[in-house]
Amino acid sequence: FFFQAEDGIRDAQESRGLGDVYKRQGLYLKMRIVLQRVSKASVTVNGQIVGAIDKGMLVLLGIAREDTDALIDRCVQKILKLRIWSEEPPAFVKTQENAQADDLEEVKNDEGSSKTKKQGAIPWKKSVQDLDYEVLVVSQFTLYATVFKGAKPDFHAAMNPTEAKELYEKFVERMKLKYKPEKIQTGEFGSKMEVSLVNDGPVTITFDIDKAE
Repeated sequence: FFFQAEDGIRDAQESRGLGDVYKRQGLYLKMRIVLQRVSKASVTVNGQIVGAIDKGMLVLLGIAREDTDALIDRCVQKILKLRIWSEEPPAFVKTQENAQADDLEEVKNDEGSSKTKKQGAIPWKKSVQDLDYEVLVVSQFTLYATVFKGAKPDFHAAMNPTEAKELYEKFVERMKLKYKPEKIQTGEFGSKMEVSLVNDGPVTITFDIDKAE
């Protein structure tokens, strides 16, 4: 499917006392991730594709106003180690010695002869690193939207764009360092982006990182 994500300039002026309200409500959540397992995904800016992957994961990254770079390593490690793919069983050839193996069963057909049925894939066993897949990272301040009053969403819980860009860039660099630079693609911070993806599953996982290791 297709949706639009906007990381453009937004109004950073806060109402008096709003910060205290957010803290009392527990809304200063830390670094937020929405991760989707995809068959393919891409980001287009002004009609040009700026980042694209085939099989892998799309990572929407939200940075809260109180986040620090101390959270980045834990967040990156969690993403790269998360086991969201199945493990396919190895190819198996039936012989006289392994005919009674636990991962085989005899299935009779209409003629009475038998054929071998292989055990199915084991879910939640492999990570993006295990399978040498790709990662597309897109900044997404709207993950911190609140709708306390009226119909207009409020984004004051998100970090201001200048500081958020610095952490976003550090996040991307750290991911390239921990994995493979050629496997990491990104959107374009501060731009209006069109994000296209095919969710594989569907599998969508969200989590917050609230402290460093």
